[in-house]
Amino acid sequence: MINLLISILDWICLFLVAYIIYLVIRCFLTLRKNHLFLKLAALISFFLFGNIVVFPEEVTGAFGTLGILILAVLILYKDRMIVKLSTVFILFPIATAISYITENLGFLIWYHLFQTTLSPLNESILEFQTILLRVLWWYLIYRLTRTWISRITQELTMRMWLVIDALSITSCISIITIIYKSTIMASYVAYPACIACIFTSLGCCYLCSYISKTLKADMEIQTLKYQQSYYHELEENQNAVRKIRHDMKNHLNIIGTFLRDDDVVKAKEYFSDLSDEFTAGTHDFCSNSIINAVLNAKYNLASQEGIDCTFKLDLEADISVDDISLCSLFANSLDNAIEASIKIPSPAQRWISLSARCHNGHLSCEISNAKQNAIHTANGQIKTDKADRASHGIGLKNIRGVVQKYDGTMDISYTDEKFTLTMFI
Repeated sequence: MINLLISILDWICLFLVAYIIYLVIRCFLTLRKNHLFLKLAALISFFLFGNIVVFPEEVTGAFGTLGILILAVLILYKDRMIVKLSTVFILFPIATAISYITENLGFLIWYHLFQTTLSPLNESILEFQTILLRVLWWYLIYRLTRTWISRITQELTMRMWLVIDALSITSCISIITIIYKSTIMASYVAYPACIACIFTSLGCCYLCSYISKTLKADMEIQTLKYQQSYYHELEENQNAVRKIRHDMKNHLNIIGTFLRDDDVVKAKEYFSDLSDEFTAGTHDFCSNSIINAVLNAKYNLASQEGIDCTFKLDLEADISVDDISLCSLFANSLDNAIEASIKIPSPAQRWISLSARCHNGHLSCEISNAKQNAIHTANGQIKTDKADRASHGIGLKNIRGVVQKYDGTMDISYTDEKFTLTMFI
């Protein structure tokens, strides 16, 4: 009866390991569909992944964990390929090290401490304790990855993921080599290396979190700069209006003098100059303060370059997209449009058109601009035509990242004279 109870507890712990791994991977990836069948398929895959036995001098189990995890993330999850592969490289050494330590630790205790004389009941208890240790290890991994990884995977660029992958692959190679070179009787010598691999992978998770927070902080600073510039312009305009109002009596006297002298032309000129002073440099494009600040900054920049801008917006004040993402969408797309328009020699041919609408939680946006330069593509992606490619060409990547973050769609079309970017979130 006790053996049956322990066997049941063993299976419960094994399924707990699978469920915790499912939660860990959910911090990195998103299932293709939120269907019960896919969740069950993921749990079965992670049951095999988290509970494969890894022996010294034999790496079949280790490669088995790798194969199962690769198949599971490729088939069941919908994220970018680089994120899927990075998840595999980060979690594989963790799973291998945990399986190796917990399985081998039970064997060493049974062989060295009890001289293989344990009763079947005590052997079952020892096995249960090693499985329970595996549960505790994975729970610790989950608590850390949930804190560091949750909702940041879309914010890292391809190059950042490659740096993390380089560290993780090094850890993968190390754990496979060490397990293969270990002997059964001295298998404990691999424990420090296994623990080091676990902490290396956790360090990669923390590195992801740190990079993401840094990027987010930079974007928040950029958003605040747009707002600060917008409010600074408002303040200057209000001061100018107050000054004109203070001198209004003098202005009216001057206009009256021109009219008394029948100098209508000068009266009109003076009135026109006065009207220009009253015209504010800021525009109320929409009720959303973040978008309004960005559009004012880009509108003023485009006007300085002689670009004719037409903005048509029907946006709600409260859009279900975070401020940083909104700033990234409109700022990057308008920056690209302005840069393309500036390359046209004749200012009369420079133009930008923006149409955006938000209704019932759906945001649609279309930005078109005049162009003259040729579009260069590679592997289906538009490439910058600037010499310093490392520092440029990231605008569309940022836009695509925001669109993917909110499960939206993005379309690009162009002719020899026109470029159009369409987004739907």
